[in-house]
Amino acid sequence: NLGSTVTITAILEDYAGGPNGTGNKTTGTESATTLIIDQADPAAFAVGAVTTVTEPIVTGKWNLHNTAITVVVPIATENTGPTLLNGTVQIIAKTASSAYENIGNAETIAAGDRGGNKTLTIAAAALEAIDSNISDGDVITISAIITDAAGNKTTGTASTTTLTVDQTAPTIDEVTTDANDGLTNPYKVGTTVDIKVSFNEAVVVVEGANKPALQLDTDDTPGSVLSEAIYNSGTGSKFPLFRLTVATNNYSEDLNYRATTSLILNDGTIRDAAGNNATLTLPALDDAKSLKNKKTLWIDGVLPTIKTVGAVTTTGDTIVTGFWNKINTGLTVVVPLGSTDFSLRSGTIQLEAQAVGGGVTGNWTNIGAAATMTTETVGAGTQTISVAKSGTGNPDFEEINEFSEGDIVTIRAVVTDLAGNSSTFTASNT
Repeated sequence: NLGSTVTITAILEDYAGGPNGTGNKTTGTESATTLIIDQADPAAFAVGAVTTVTEPIVTGKWNLHNTAITVVVPIATENTGPTLLNGTVQIIAKTASSAYENIGNAETIAAGDRGGNKTLTIAAAALEAIDSNISDGDVITISAIITDAAGNKTTGTASTTTLTVDQTAPTIDEVTTDANDGLTNPYKVGTTVDIKVSFNEAVVVVEGANKPALQLDTDDTPGSVLSEAIYNSGTGSKFPLFRLTVATNNYSEDLNYRATTSLILNDGTIRDAAGNNATLTLPALDDAKSLKNKKTLWIDGVLPTIKTVGAVTTTGDTIVTGFWNKINTGLTVVVPLGSTDFSLRSGTIQLEAQAVGGGVTGNWTNIGAAATMTTETVGAGTQTISVAKSGTGNPDFEEINEFSEGDIVTIRAVVTDLAGNSSTFTASNT
């Protein structure tokens, strides 16, 4: 019977009775070695959860950061004999192209293990050595063998948790944008530009205390302020987008990131689906796949430098400085410009006038059409604009709000660069 103990002894008979006789007999002392009858295999079982160790942990994945696995093996109570105690559990594993192999050392079944679960830990070195060393794409199946103290064995049903091997970190291919570029399309203060960091595989972006960011070089002259493009969207794809919002005094005529280390996590993570942390090294600054060599983005967060409008001179017969008389036909206004501000070229100057007199203050009113600044006028550092008396179809000098005899008229200019940044210049002293 299962669990019975067999004791062994021997009877020694001499030859005193001859060949067919009955000799003297002595029954020996029982052997100290007994045999317990156990011909029953351990009960059938199914291996439980397989869990990787060391973050990032992704169910069903074995990544380059994992250092071990834990395997849950149920130990049954059906084997009521004493032989399950001090038996062993051996974890086995295989890939689709190999047979099961022992991994790690067999562990002894203790009294407290029966009727519960025994959790075994297998180090990375042991797991990764199967099938002459695993490689990306392998699917590892985990099972176990329970051997009782008598040597009877049962191989369990494999765990439903398999591990797909992916130990290759995502890398960055290029940095680019779908935004319009070129030196006729600058981006002004408050506008946004989405920058695309392209990886060689889909990545999952998780925000931390702050969002991941791409540090940008935007302090070129005449700018003075560096900037960051903040992660905006695209998790789960190969192309997460980082959004730059142009701020005052950002400036670059060919936008690039600051260094190959300029993609920062800010306590967030960028990983592939297996949990491998992405390699965040960007292409070299002068590489063909760098941002500046993929697109020419002109960032202009520099407002035109505020200057004082220059001389205002009337035109027509009888010119008297500081007066507008009935035979004047127009006036000219000198507007000073920053000769080193490239972004002024193709921008505009809009003159404004305000009449004050008789206790009434008129509104600032546009006078004349907006004048376009040219390479020549910007280079010269000044532009002279003519304004008619009336009748041109534009608001002219005598058509300003509250214009009347005896008023004092002040003239200023609103200077807008090509990007659309505007500054209101100080009114002329004339």
